Amino acid sequence: MAPVSFYDYSIGCYTKALNVLLRILKIASTHAEVNSFLETRLAPDMHPLLFQIRAATRHSVRLVVALNGKDSRTRNEAKDEAGIDWDALASSSEITFSDAIAHAEKTLAMLAHISREEVEAKADDIKLPMQVGPDSAGPDAFSNVPAIDYTMANGIPETFFHVFMTYAILRSKGVEIGKKDILIPFLPITILLLALGLFSFYHAVLWLLTTLRPPNYPPGPRPLPGLGNVHQMPSSHPCLKFDEWAKEYGPIVGLKLGPTNMVILNDATLVYEHIVKHGQHFSGRPSRFIAQNYILPETPGIYSLFMNDEYSRRLRTTTKNFLVGAGLFKFRPMQKAVGTQLVYKLFQSGDNWLEHIFEWGVSTPVAMMSGANVENFGKHWVHEYHASQGMFESLLDPGQSPPVDIFPVLRWVPFIFASWKRKAQVTRKALLSAYGVMMAHAKKGRHGPTSEFLIPKLLQQSADQETASEGRFTEQEITWLTGGMLDAGVDSSVVTFQTILLALATHPAVQRKAQAEIDAVFASSTGSTTSDSLPEIIDLERLPFLHACITEAIRWRPVSPLGLPRETTTDEIVAGYHIPAGTTIILNMWTIQMDSSFYDDPDAYKPERYMDDPFGANVKEGVSAHVGRKPLYTFGAGRRECPGKDLFFQNMRLAVAQILWAFNVVPDQKEELRTSVAEGFISSVAVRPRPFKIKFVPRREGFEKIMLEEKRKADAKLRDIFD
Repeated sequence: MAPVSFYDYSIGCYTKALNVLLRILKIASTHAEVNSFLETRLAPDMHPLLFQIRAATRHSVRLVVALNGKDSRTRNEAKDEAGIDWDALASSSEITFSDAIAHAEKTLAMLAHISREEVEAKADDIKLPMQVGPDSAGPDAFSNVPAIDYTMANGIPETFFHVFMTYAILRSKGVEIGKKDILIPFLPITILLLALGLFSFYHAVLWLLTTLRPPNYPPGPRPLPGLGNVHQMPSSHPCLKFDEWAKEYGPIVGLKLGPTNMVILNDATLVYEHIVKHGQHFSGRPSRFIAQNYILPETPGIYSLFMNDEYSRRLRTTTKNFLVGAGLFKFRPMQKAVGTQLVYKLFQSGDNWLEHIFEWGVSTPVAMMSGANVENFGKHWVHEYHASQGMFESLLDPGQSPPVDIFPVLRWVPFIFASWKRKAQVTRKALLSAYGVMMAHAKKGRHGPTSEFLIPKLLQQSADQETASEGRFTEQEITWLTGGMLDAGVDSSVVTFQTILLALATHPAVQRKAQAEIDAVFASSTGSTTSDSLPEIIDLERLPFLHACITEAIRWRPVSPLGLPRETTTDEIVAGYHIPAGTTIILNMWTIQMDSSFYDDPDAYKPERYMDDPFGANVKEGVSAHVGRKPLYTFGAGRRECPGKDLFFQNMRLAVAQILWAFNVVPDQKEELRTSVAEGFISSVAVRPRPFKIKFVPRREGFEKIMLEEKRKADAKLRDIFD
């Protein structure tokens, strides 16, 4: 049985409705006073018959015009396509009833020339303008929505409404029409609806079967037919529930989310044996329908959070010298200058510390990619970019958006009832605006053929015909590629910085020890007992305890406790269990990094564990790391390990060193700082601390004078870099 297609319920339904319209108009045409019917209304505040006839054909014409790639709101273009004089039909002063019949016939003839193949080939690309705001909003009252949403929410309901209004007006004038005249053209569609019912029943049974556990599937909580384990998934802090299941079911847990298979790996050995050693089979990314169809439909596989293998490989090849080693060395002066500006802003207005941290988190990656100073992007750019990130994150968060990836039927909810579709359009517009500003500044900068900044470099490579094809990207691809890199880098850096400050404020002894190390290193560098200038990045390798403080914060409260989902590309056997191709794989970093058999008191913030052992192992109990063990799993593992890890640590170590050199970070006495995941952190795509208050108390005499000079040097350095 062939499935019901977009053609069937768009062109097919329009044709049936207009056949009804034509049938009743022809019956009415035998009346002697028929031309006077055109101005007849059912009530004074309702439209006349001529309007009803015109409105009954409008949506089908609009779809056909869009199929031909033209603006469906332009009447003249609609006239060209259908041979229909819209302006003439706007007034009945010179229109006869025969003209109205001819209009319906022309519309039906136009629909008859549209092939099923043409509609199906273009169905996913067609967008139609639907009014979502008041008339007073002008063009902004309309929003382009997918044709399927428009047809279900507007097209079909309105077409039938106006056909029935035509029927009602003609009946009121004594035309002898009845139910049979409505039903006769629909006899074939009755059969179609019966077939649709059988088809739906067949697929409902298939759906129920796909929600059951496959043979030899990893153990896990019992699923319900039709739902799987969806009803057991928490809306907040899923890492805590996954940790419970790990303790109950073991190192590998199998779930069913509707028809989707999900397998959770809770053991570092399994991660090494499969994700690292056989990463090519575990490096896919599950589709994210909302983002990939409504926010970046042009290049759905290039955005960093769900980058496909092809783009991932091309990115590694193109940027291999950008995010590691010597590629990072050249950005050190800029990183120090941006960090200096952060310290100065914290000194000037410490109450707004989170805003300053976010601006710091944006400034370095923007500069590295565009070669431009974010301060030149406009007064509100940072705030607007931050807002766009928040909107995008909420659409990606399973707790805040509908499960359209699990239950595809939700994708068909009409636009007018699906707030997530409207939110996605707003998010897309905001992201493109933010990324567009970065791209524009990158293009207008004075960059030579060997630019060290990523966007100018990619633009130059792509324009060079001698560049290998995999190294060339379209401008649109570069926009989404670098925008995704910016989003990933900013969010992880800012959230981790918040966590580090929370940890230091609640562990003053650790903070004092880190400050003593910083003071000792930089005092020896200057030959003085105290340093009167901010730390230099070149000395960071001499700060092992500071590095341990950062590493421990990332282990203790990871920004992404479950990482980014992966997908198996082939059938696999893991720990003796069968994992079908297309299974979503979760690396449960939370459980791995909270393993009490490996770590001493894992829920405690103890940087010393990384001073005793590079992997943080409980050496006092004789624990040692196995082959392939990683100090951290927060950055992922194998092929999908975060490529910006080295940049992250370089930037973070310098900024934390500068802050601890300058300030004591102390809690606000009016507020208790909570550090447990359940009480102190907000769960979303990124797990971030709940808002908390801290103070930045200067540590040195004459600090203001020191900072004025440091700020002057930092501003001069940035002018040299960007001018």
